Amino acid sequence: MPVGPITTSPNLNLSRPQDVGQKPRYLLSLVQNRTGFGNNVQYHFFRITVGQALLHNRTIVMVPFFNNGASGWGYNKDSMREFEHTFDTESLNMLLPITTMVEFRQQCSHGVQIALQDEKDTYFYESSIQFFESAYNINVPSVEELYPTSEIIPLLNSDVQCVALFHTYLDPKKRLPLTLSDSTYFMVNKHLLPAFGIQRTSKLILQEMCSGEPYLAVHYRNRTGEMCMYSERISHLCDDLLDENDKNANMLVNKIYKLWKERQFSCIYVAHPSWSTKFSYLLGQRIPSARVVNAHVIMQLGIDELDIYRKDNYFLSLLEQEICFHADLFIGWDISYWDKTIFERRQIYQKESVTFGRLLDTSERRLEQGWKAIMHAEYDAIKSN
Repeated sequence: MPVGPITTSPNLNLSRPQDVGQKPRYLLSLVQNRTGFGNNVQYHFFRITVGQALLHNRTIVMVPFFNNGASGWGYNKDSMREFEHTFDTESLNMLLPITTMVEFRQQCSHGVQIALQDEKDTYFYESSIQFFESAYNINVPSVEELYPTSEIIPLLNSDVQCVALFHTYLDPKKRLPLTLSDSTYFMVNKHLLPAFGIQRTSKLILQEMCSGEPYLAVHYRNRTGEMCMYSERISHLCDDLLDENDKNANMLVNKIYKLWKERQFSCIYVAHPSWSTKFSYLLGQRIPSARVVNAHVIMQLGIDELDIYRKDNYFLSLLEQEICFHADLFIGWDISYWDKTIFERRQIYQKESVTFGRLLDTSERRLEQGWKAIMHAEYDAIKSN
């Protein structure tokens, strides 16, 4: 696996006092290997799994994550990132017992019982099953052996030692058996913090960025960008949608400039994928360019720890999320799980956040509809092959 940022030495409390004498019951999060289920979708499903482990007194497995985002499609073993390079293990361990994949494999070598979020949606399980066996080195059941949706909660409550949840849907209405209460989800988000190295580097940056004064952060993501760049199957849908994105970018810049001026922020941090540099350029036409900061700018700071972020977009993405989290005001898309991760953390500490939908009214809905059209076209293309 790639080397990650500095982490704390894991101080794992694998057998809490209330668990002494009890045989640990494990819970593993599995996410289907499919286009569109990027890093933050994996984190989102892991949060749900943590919540279920908390509710059913199970030990959560620190599953590795895959760089299945703008940098490349499809999970593969070479892109696996260690859990402790993504999240703070000590903070999570304060909430519930945790264990490593090594321990999980040792205790569950006999096999894992898997519950499917929707037994009608087995296509991606069948296409992912061999990958799970290879990447995790565990025996997983066939489709016929999966637990149906109606038996998820009984399975979690049972004495079965090794259980995994295979997540398929983002729509909350389609994952009702796993829906968490607001209070449980709040507790999970409060303890699932970025890795120590991410937190430390962001603090070093914020000491120098914007002279330590209040700043506005924006995440601009051309949601059609990934698909239109990486998939020839749906290129015929892209031209009109990309033109509309350019028009909306200009409207967004005008709205953000007005807000920046009214609130008198010292500068603005813009997080964006590599193909969306035009948005920073447009902002620089309205706001003094010296006050528009992005990843390229912070990489010029004389901070030794930044070297790993220059080389790896997975870790750079986590770092930019932390910078956006600390902003005095954050603006992002409510249809992006990259942004949802930030919105939910900021809500815990009552930090102010605004969605582009509130700035542009119906425009965001049009963008969302266009993005969904591309996603469905890509999904159909995959299944037809």
